[in-house]
Amino acid sequence: MIPHRLQRIAAAVLPSLVTLIAAELILRGFPGLVPIDVGTALYSVYGTEPGGIYFLDRPTRANFMWPHYHTRAYWNGYVWEHRTDELGFRNPDGLRDRTLVWLGDSLIYGHGVEEEDTAVHRLRSEHGWGAYNAAR
Repeated sequence: MIPHRLQRIAAAVLPSLVTLIAAELILRGFPGLVPIDVGTALYSVYGTEPGGIYFLDRPTRANFMWPHYHTRAYWNGYVWEHRTDELGFRNPDGLRDRTLVWLGDSLIYGHGVEEEDTAVHRLRSEHGWGAYNAAR
């Protein structure tokens, strides 16, 4: 009697569980399948909650990006790799030449593009200048 009951429970629960897992994998792998505003609400990493790119510095009451942090970021239909250095800024690991420090907002950070496509990276790669991205 008990094995039959377990089979019935498994038959009822297993399809739902498989469907939820498949939906989760599809949504994570293809964020463009949902409307942009829904995708931004689901996938945004802009926050201090677990999985977010910021932490709250209590003495200054300011949010700073986590050092040595890597995640996939999404905003308004754009997907990019967010990766920070030892100081919590968007630079390649091991960048030591900080002759030019770029301060700024999302435009300098490179919101919506890969690090290789930011203005700071292009200054380094195309002109050989020691440019450091300190935008947030």
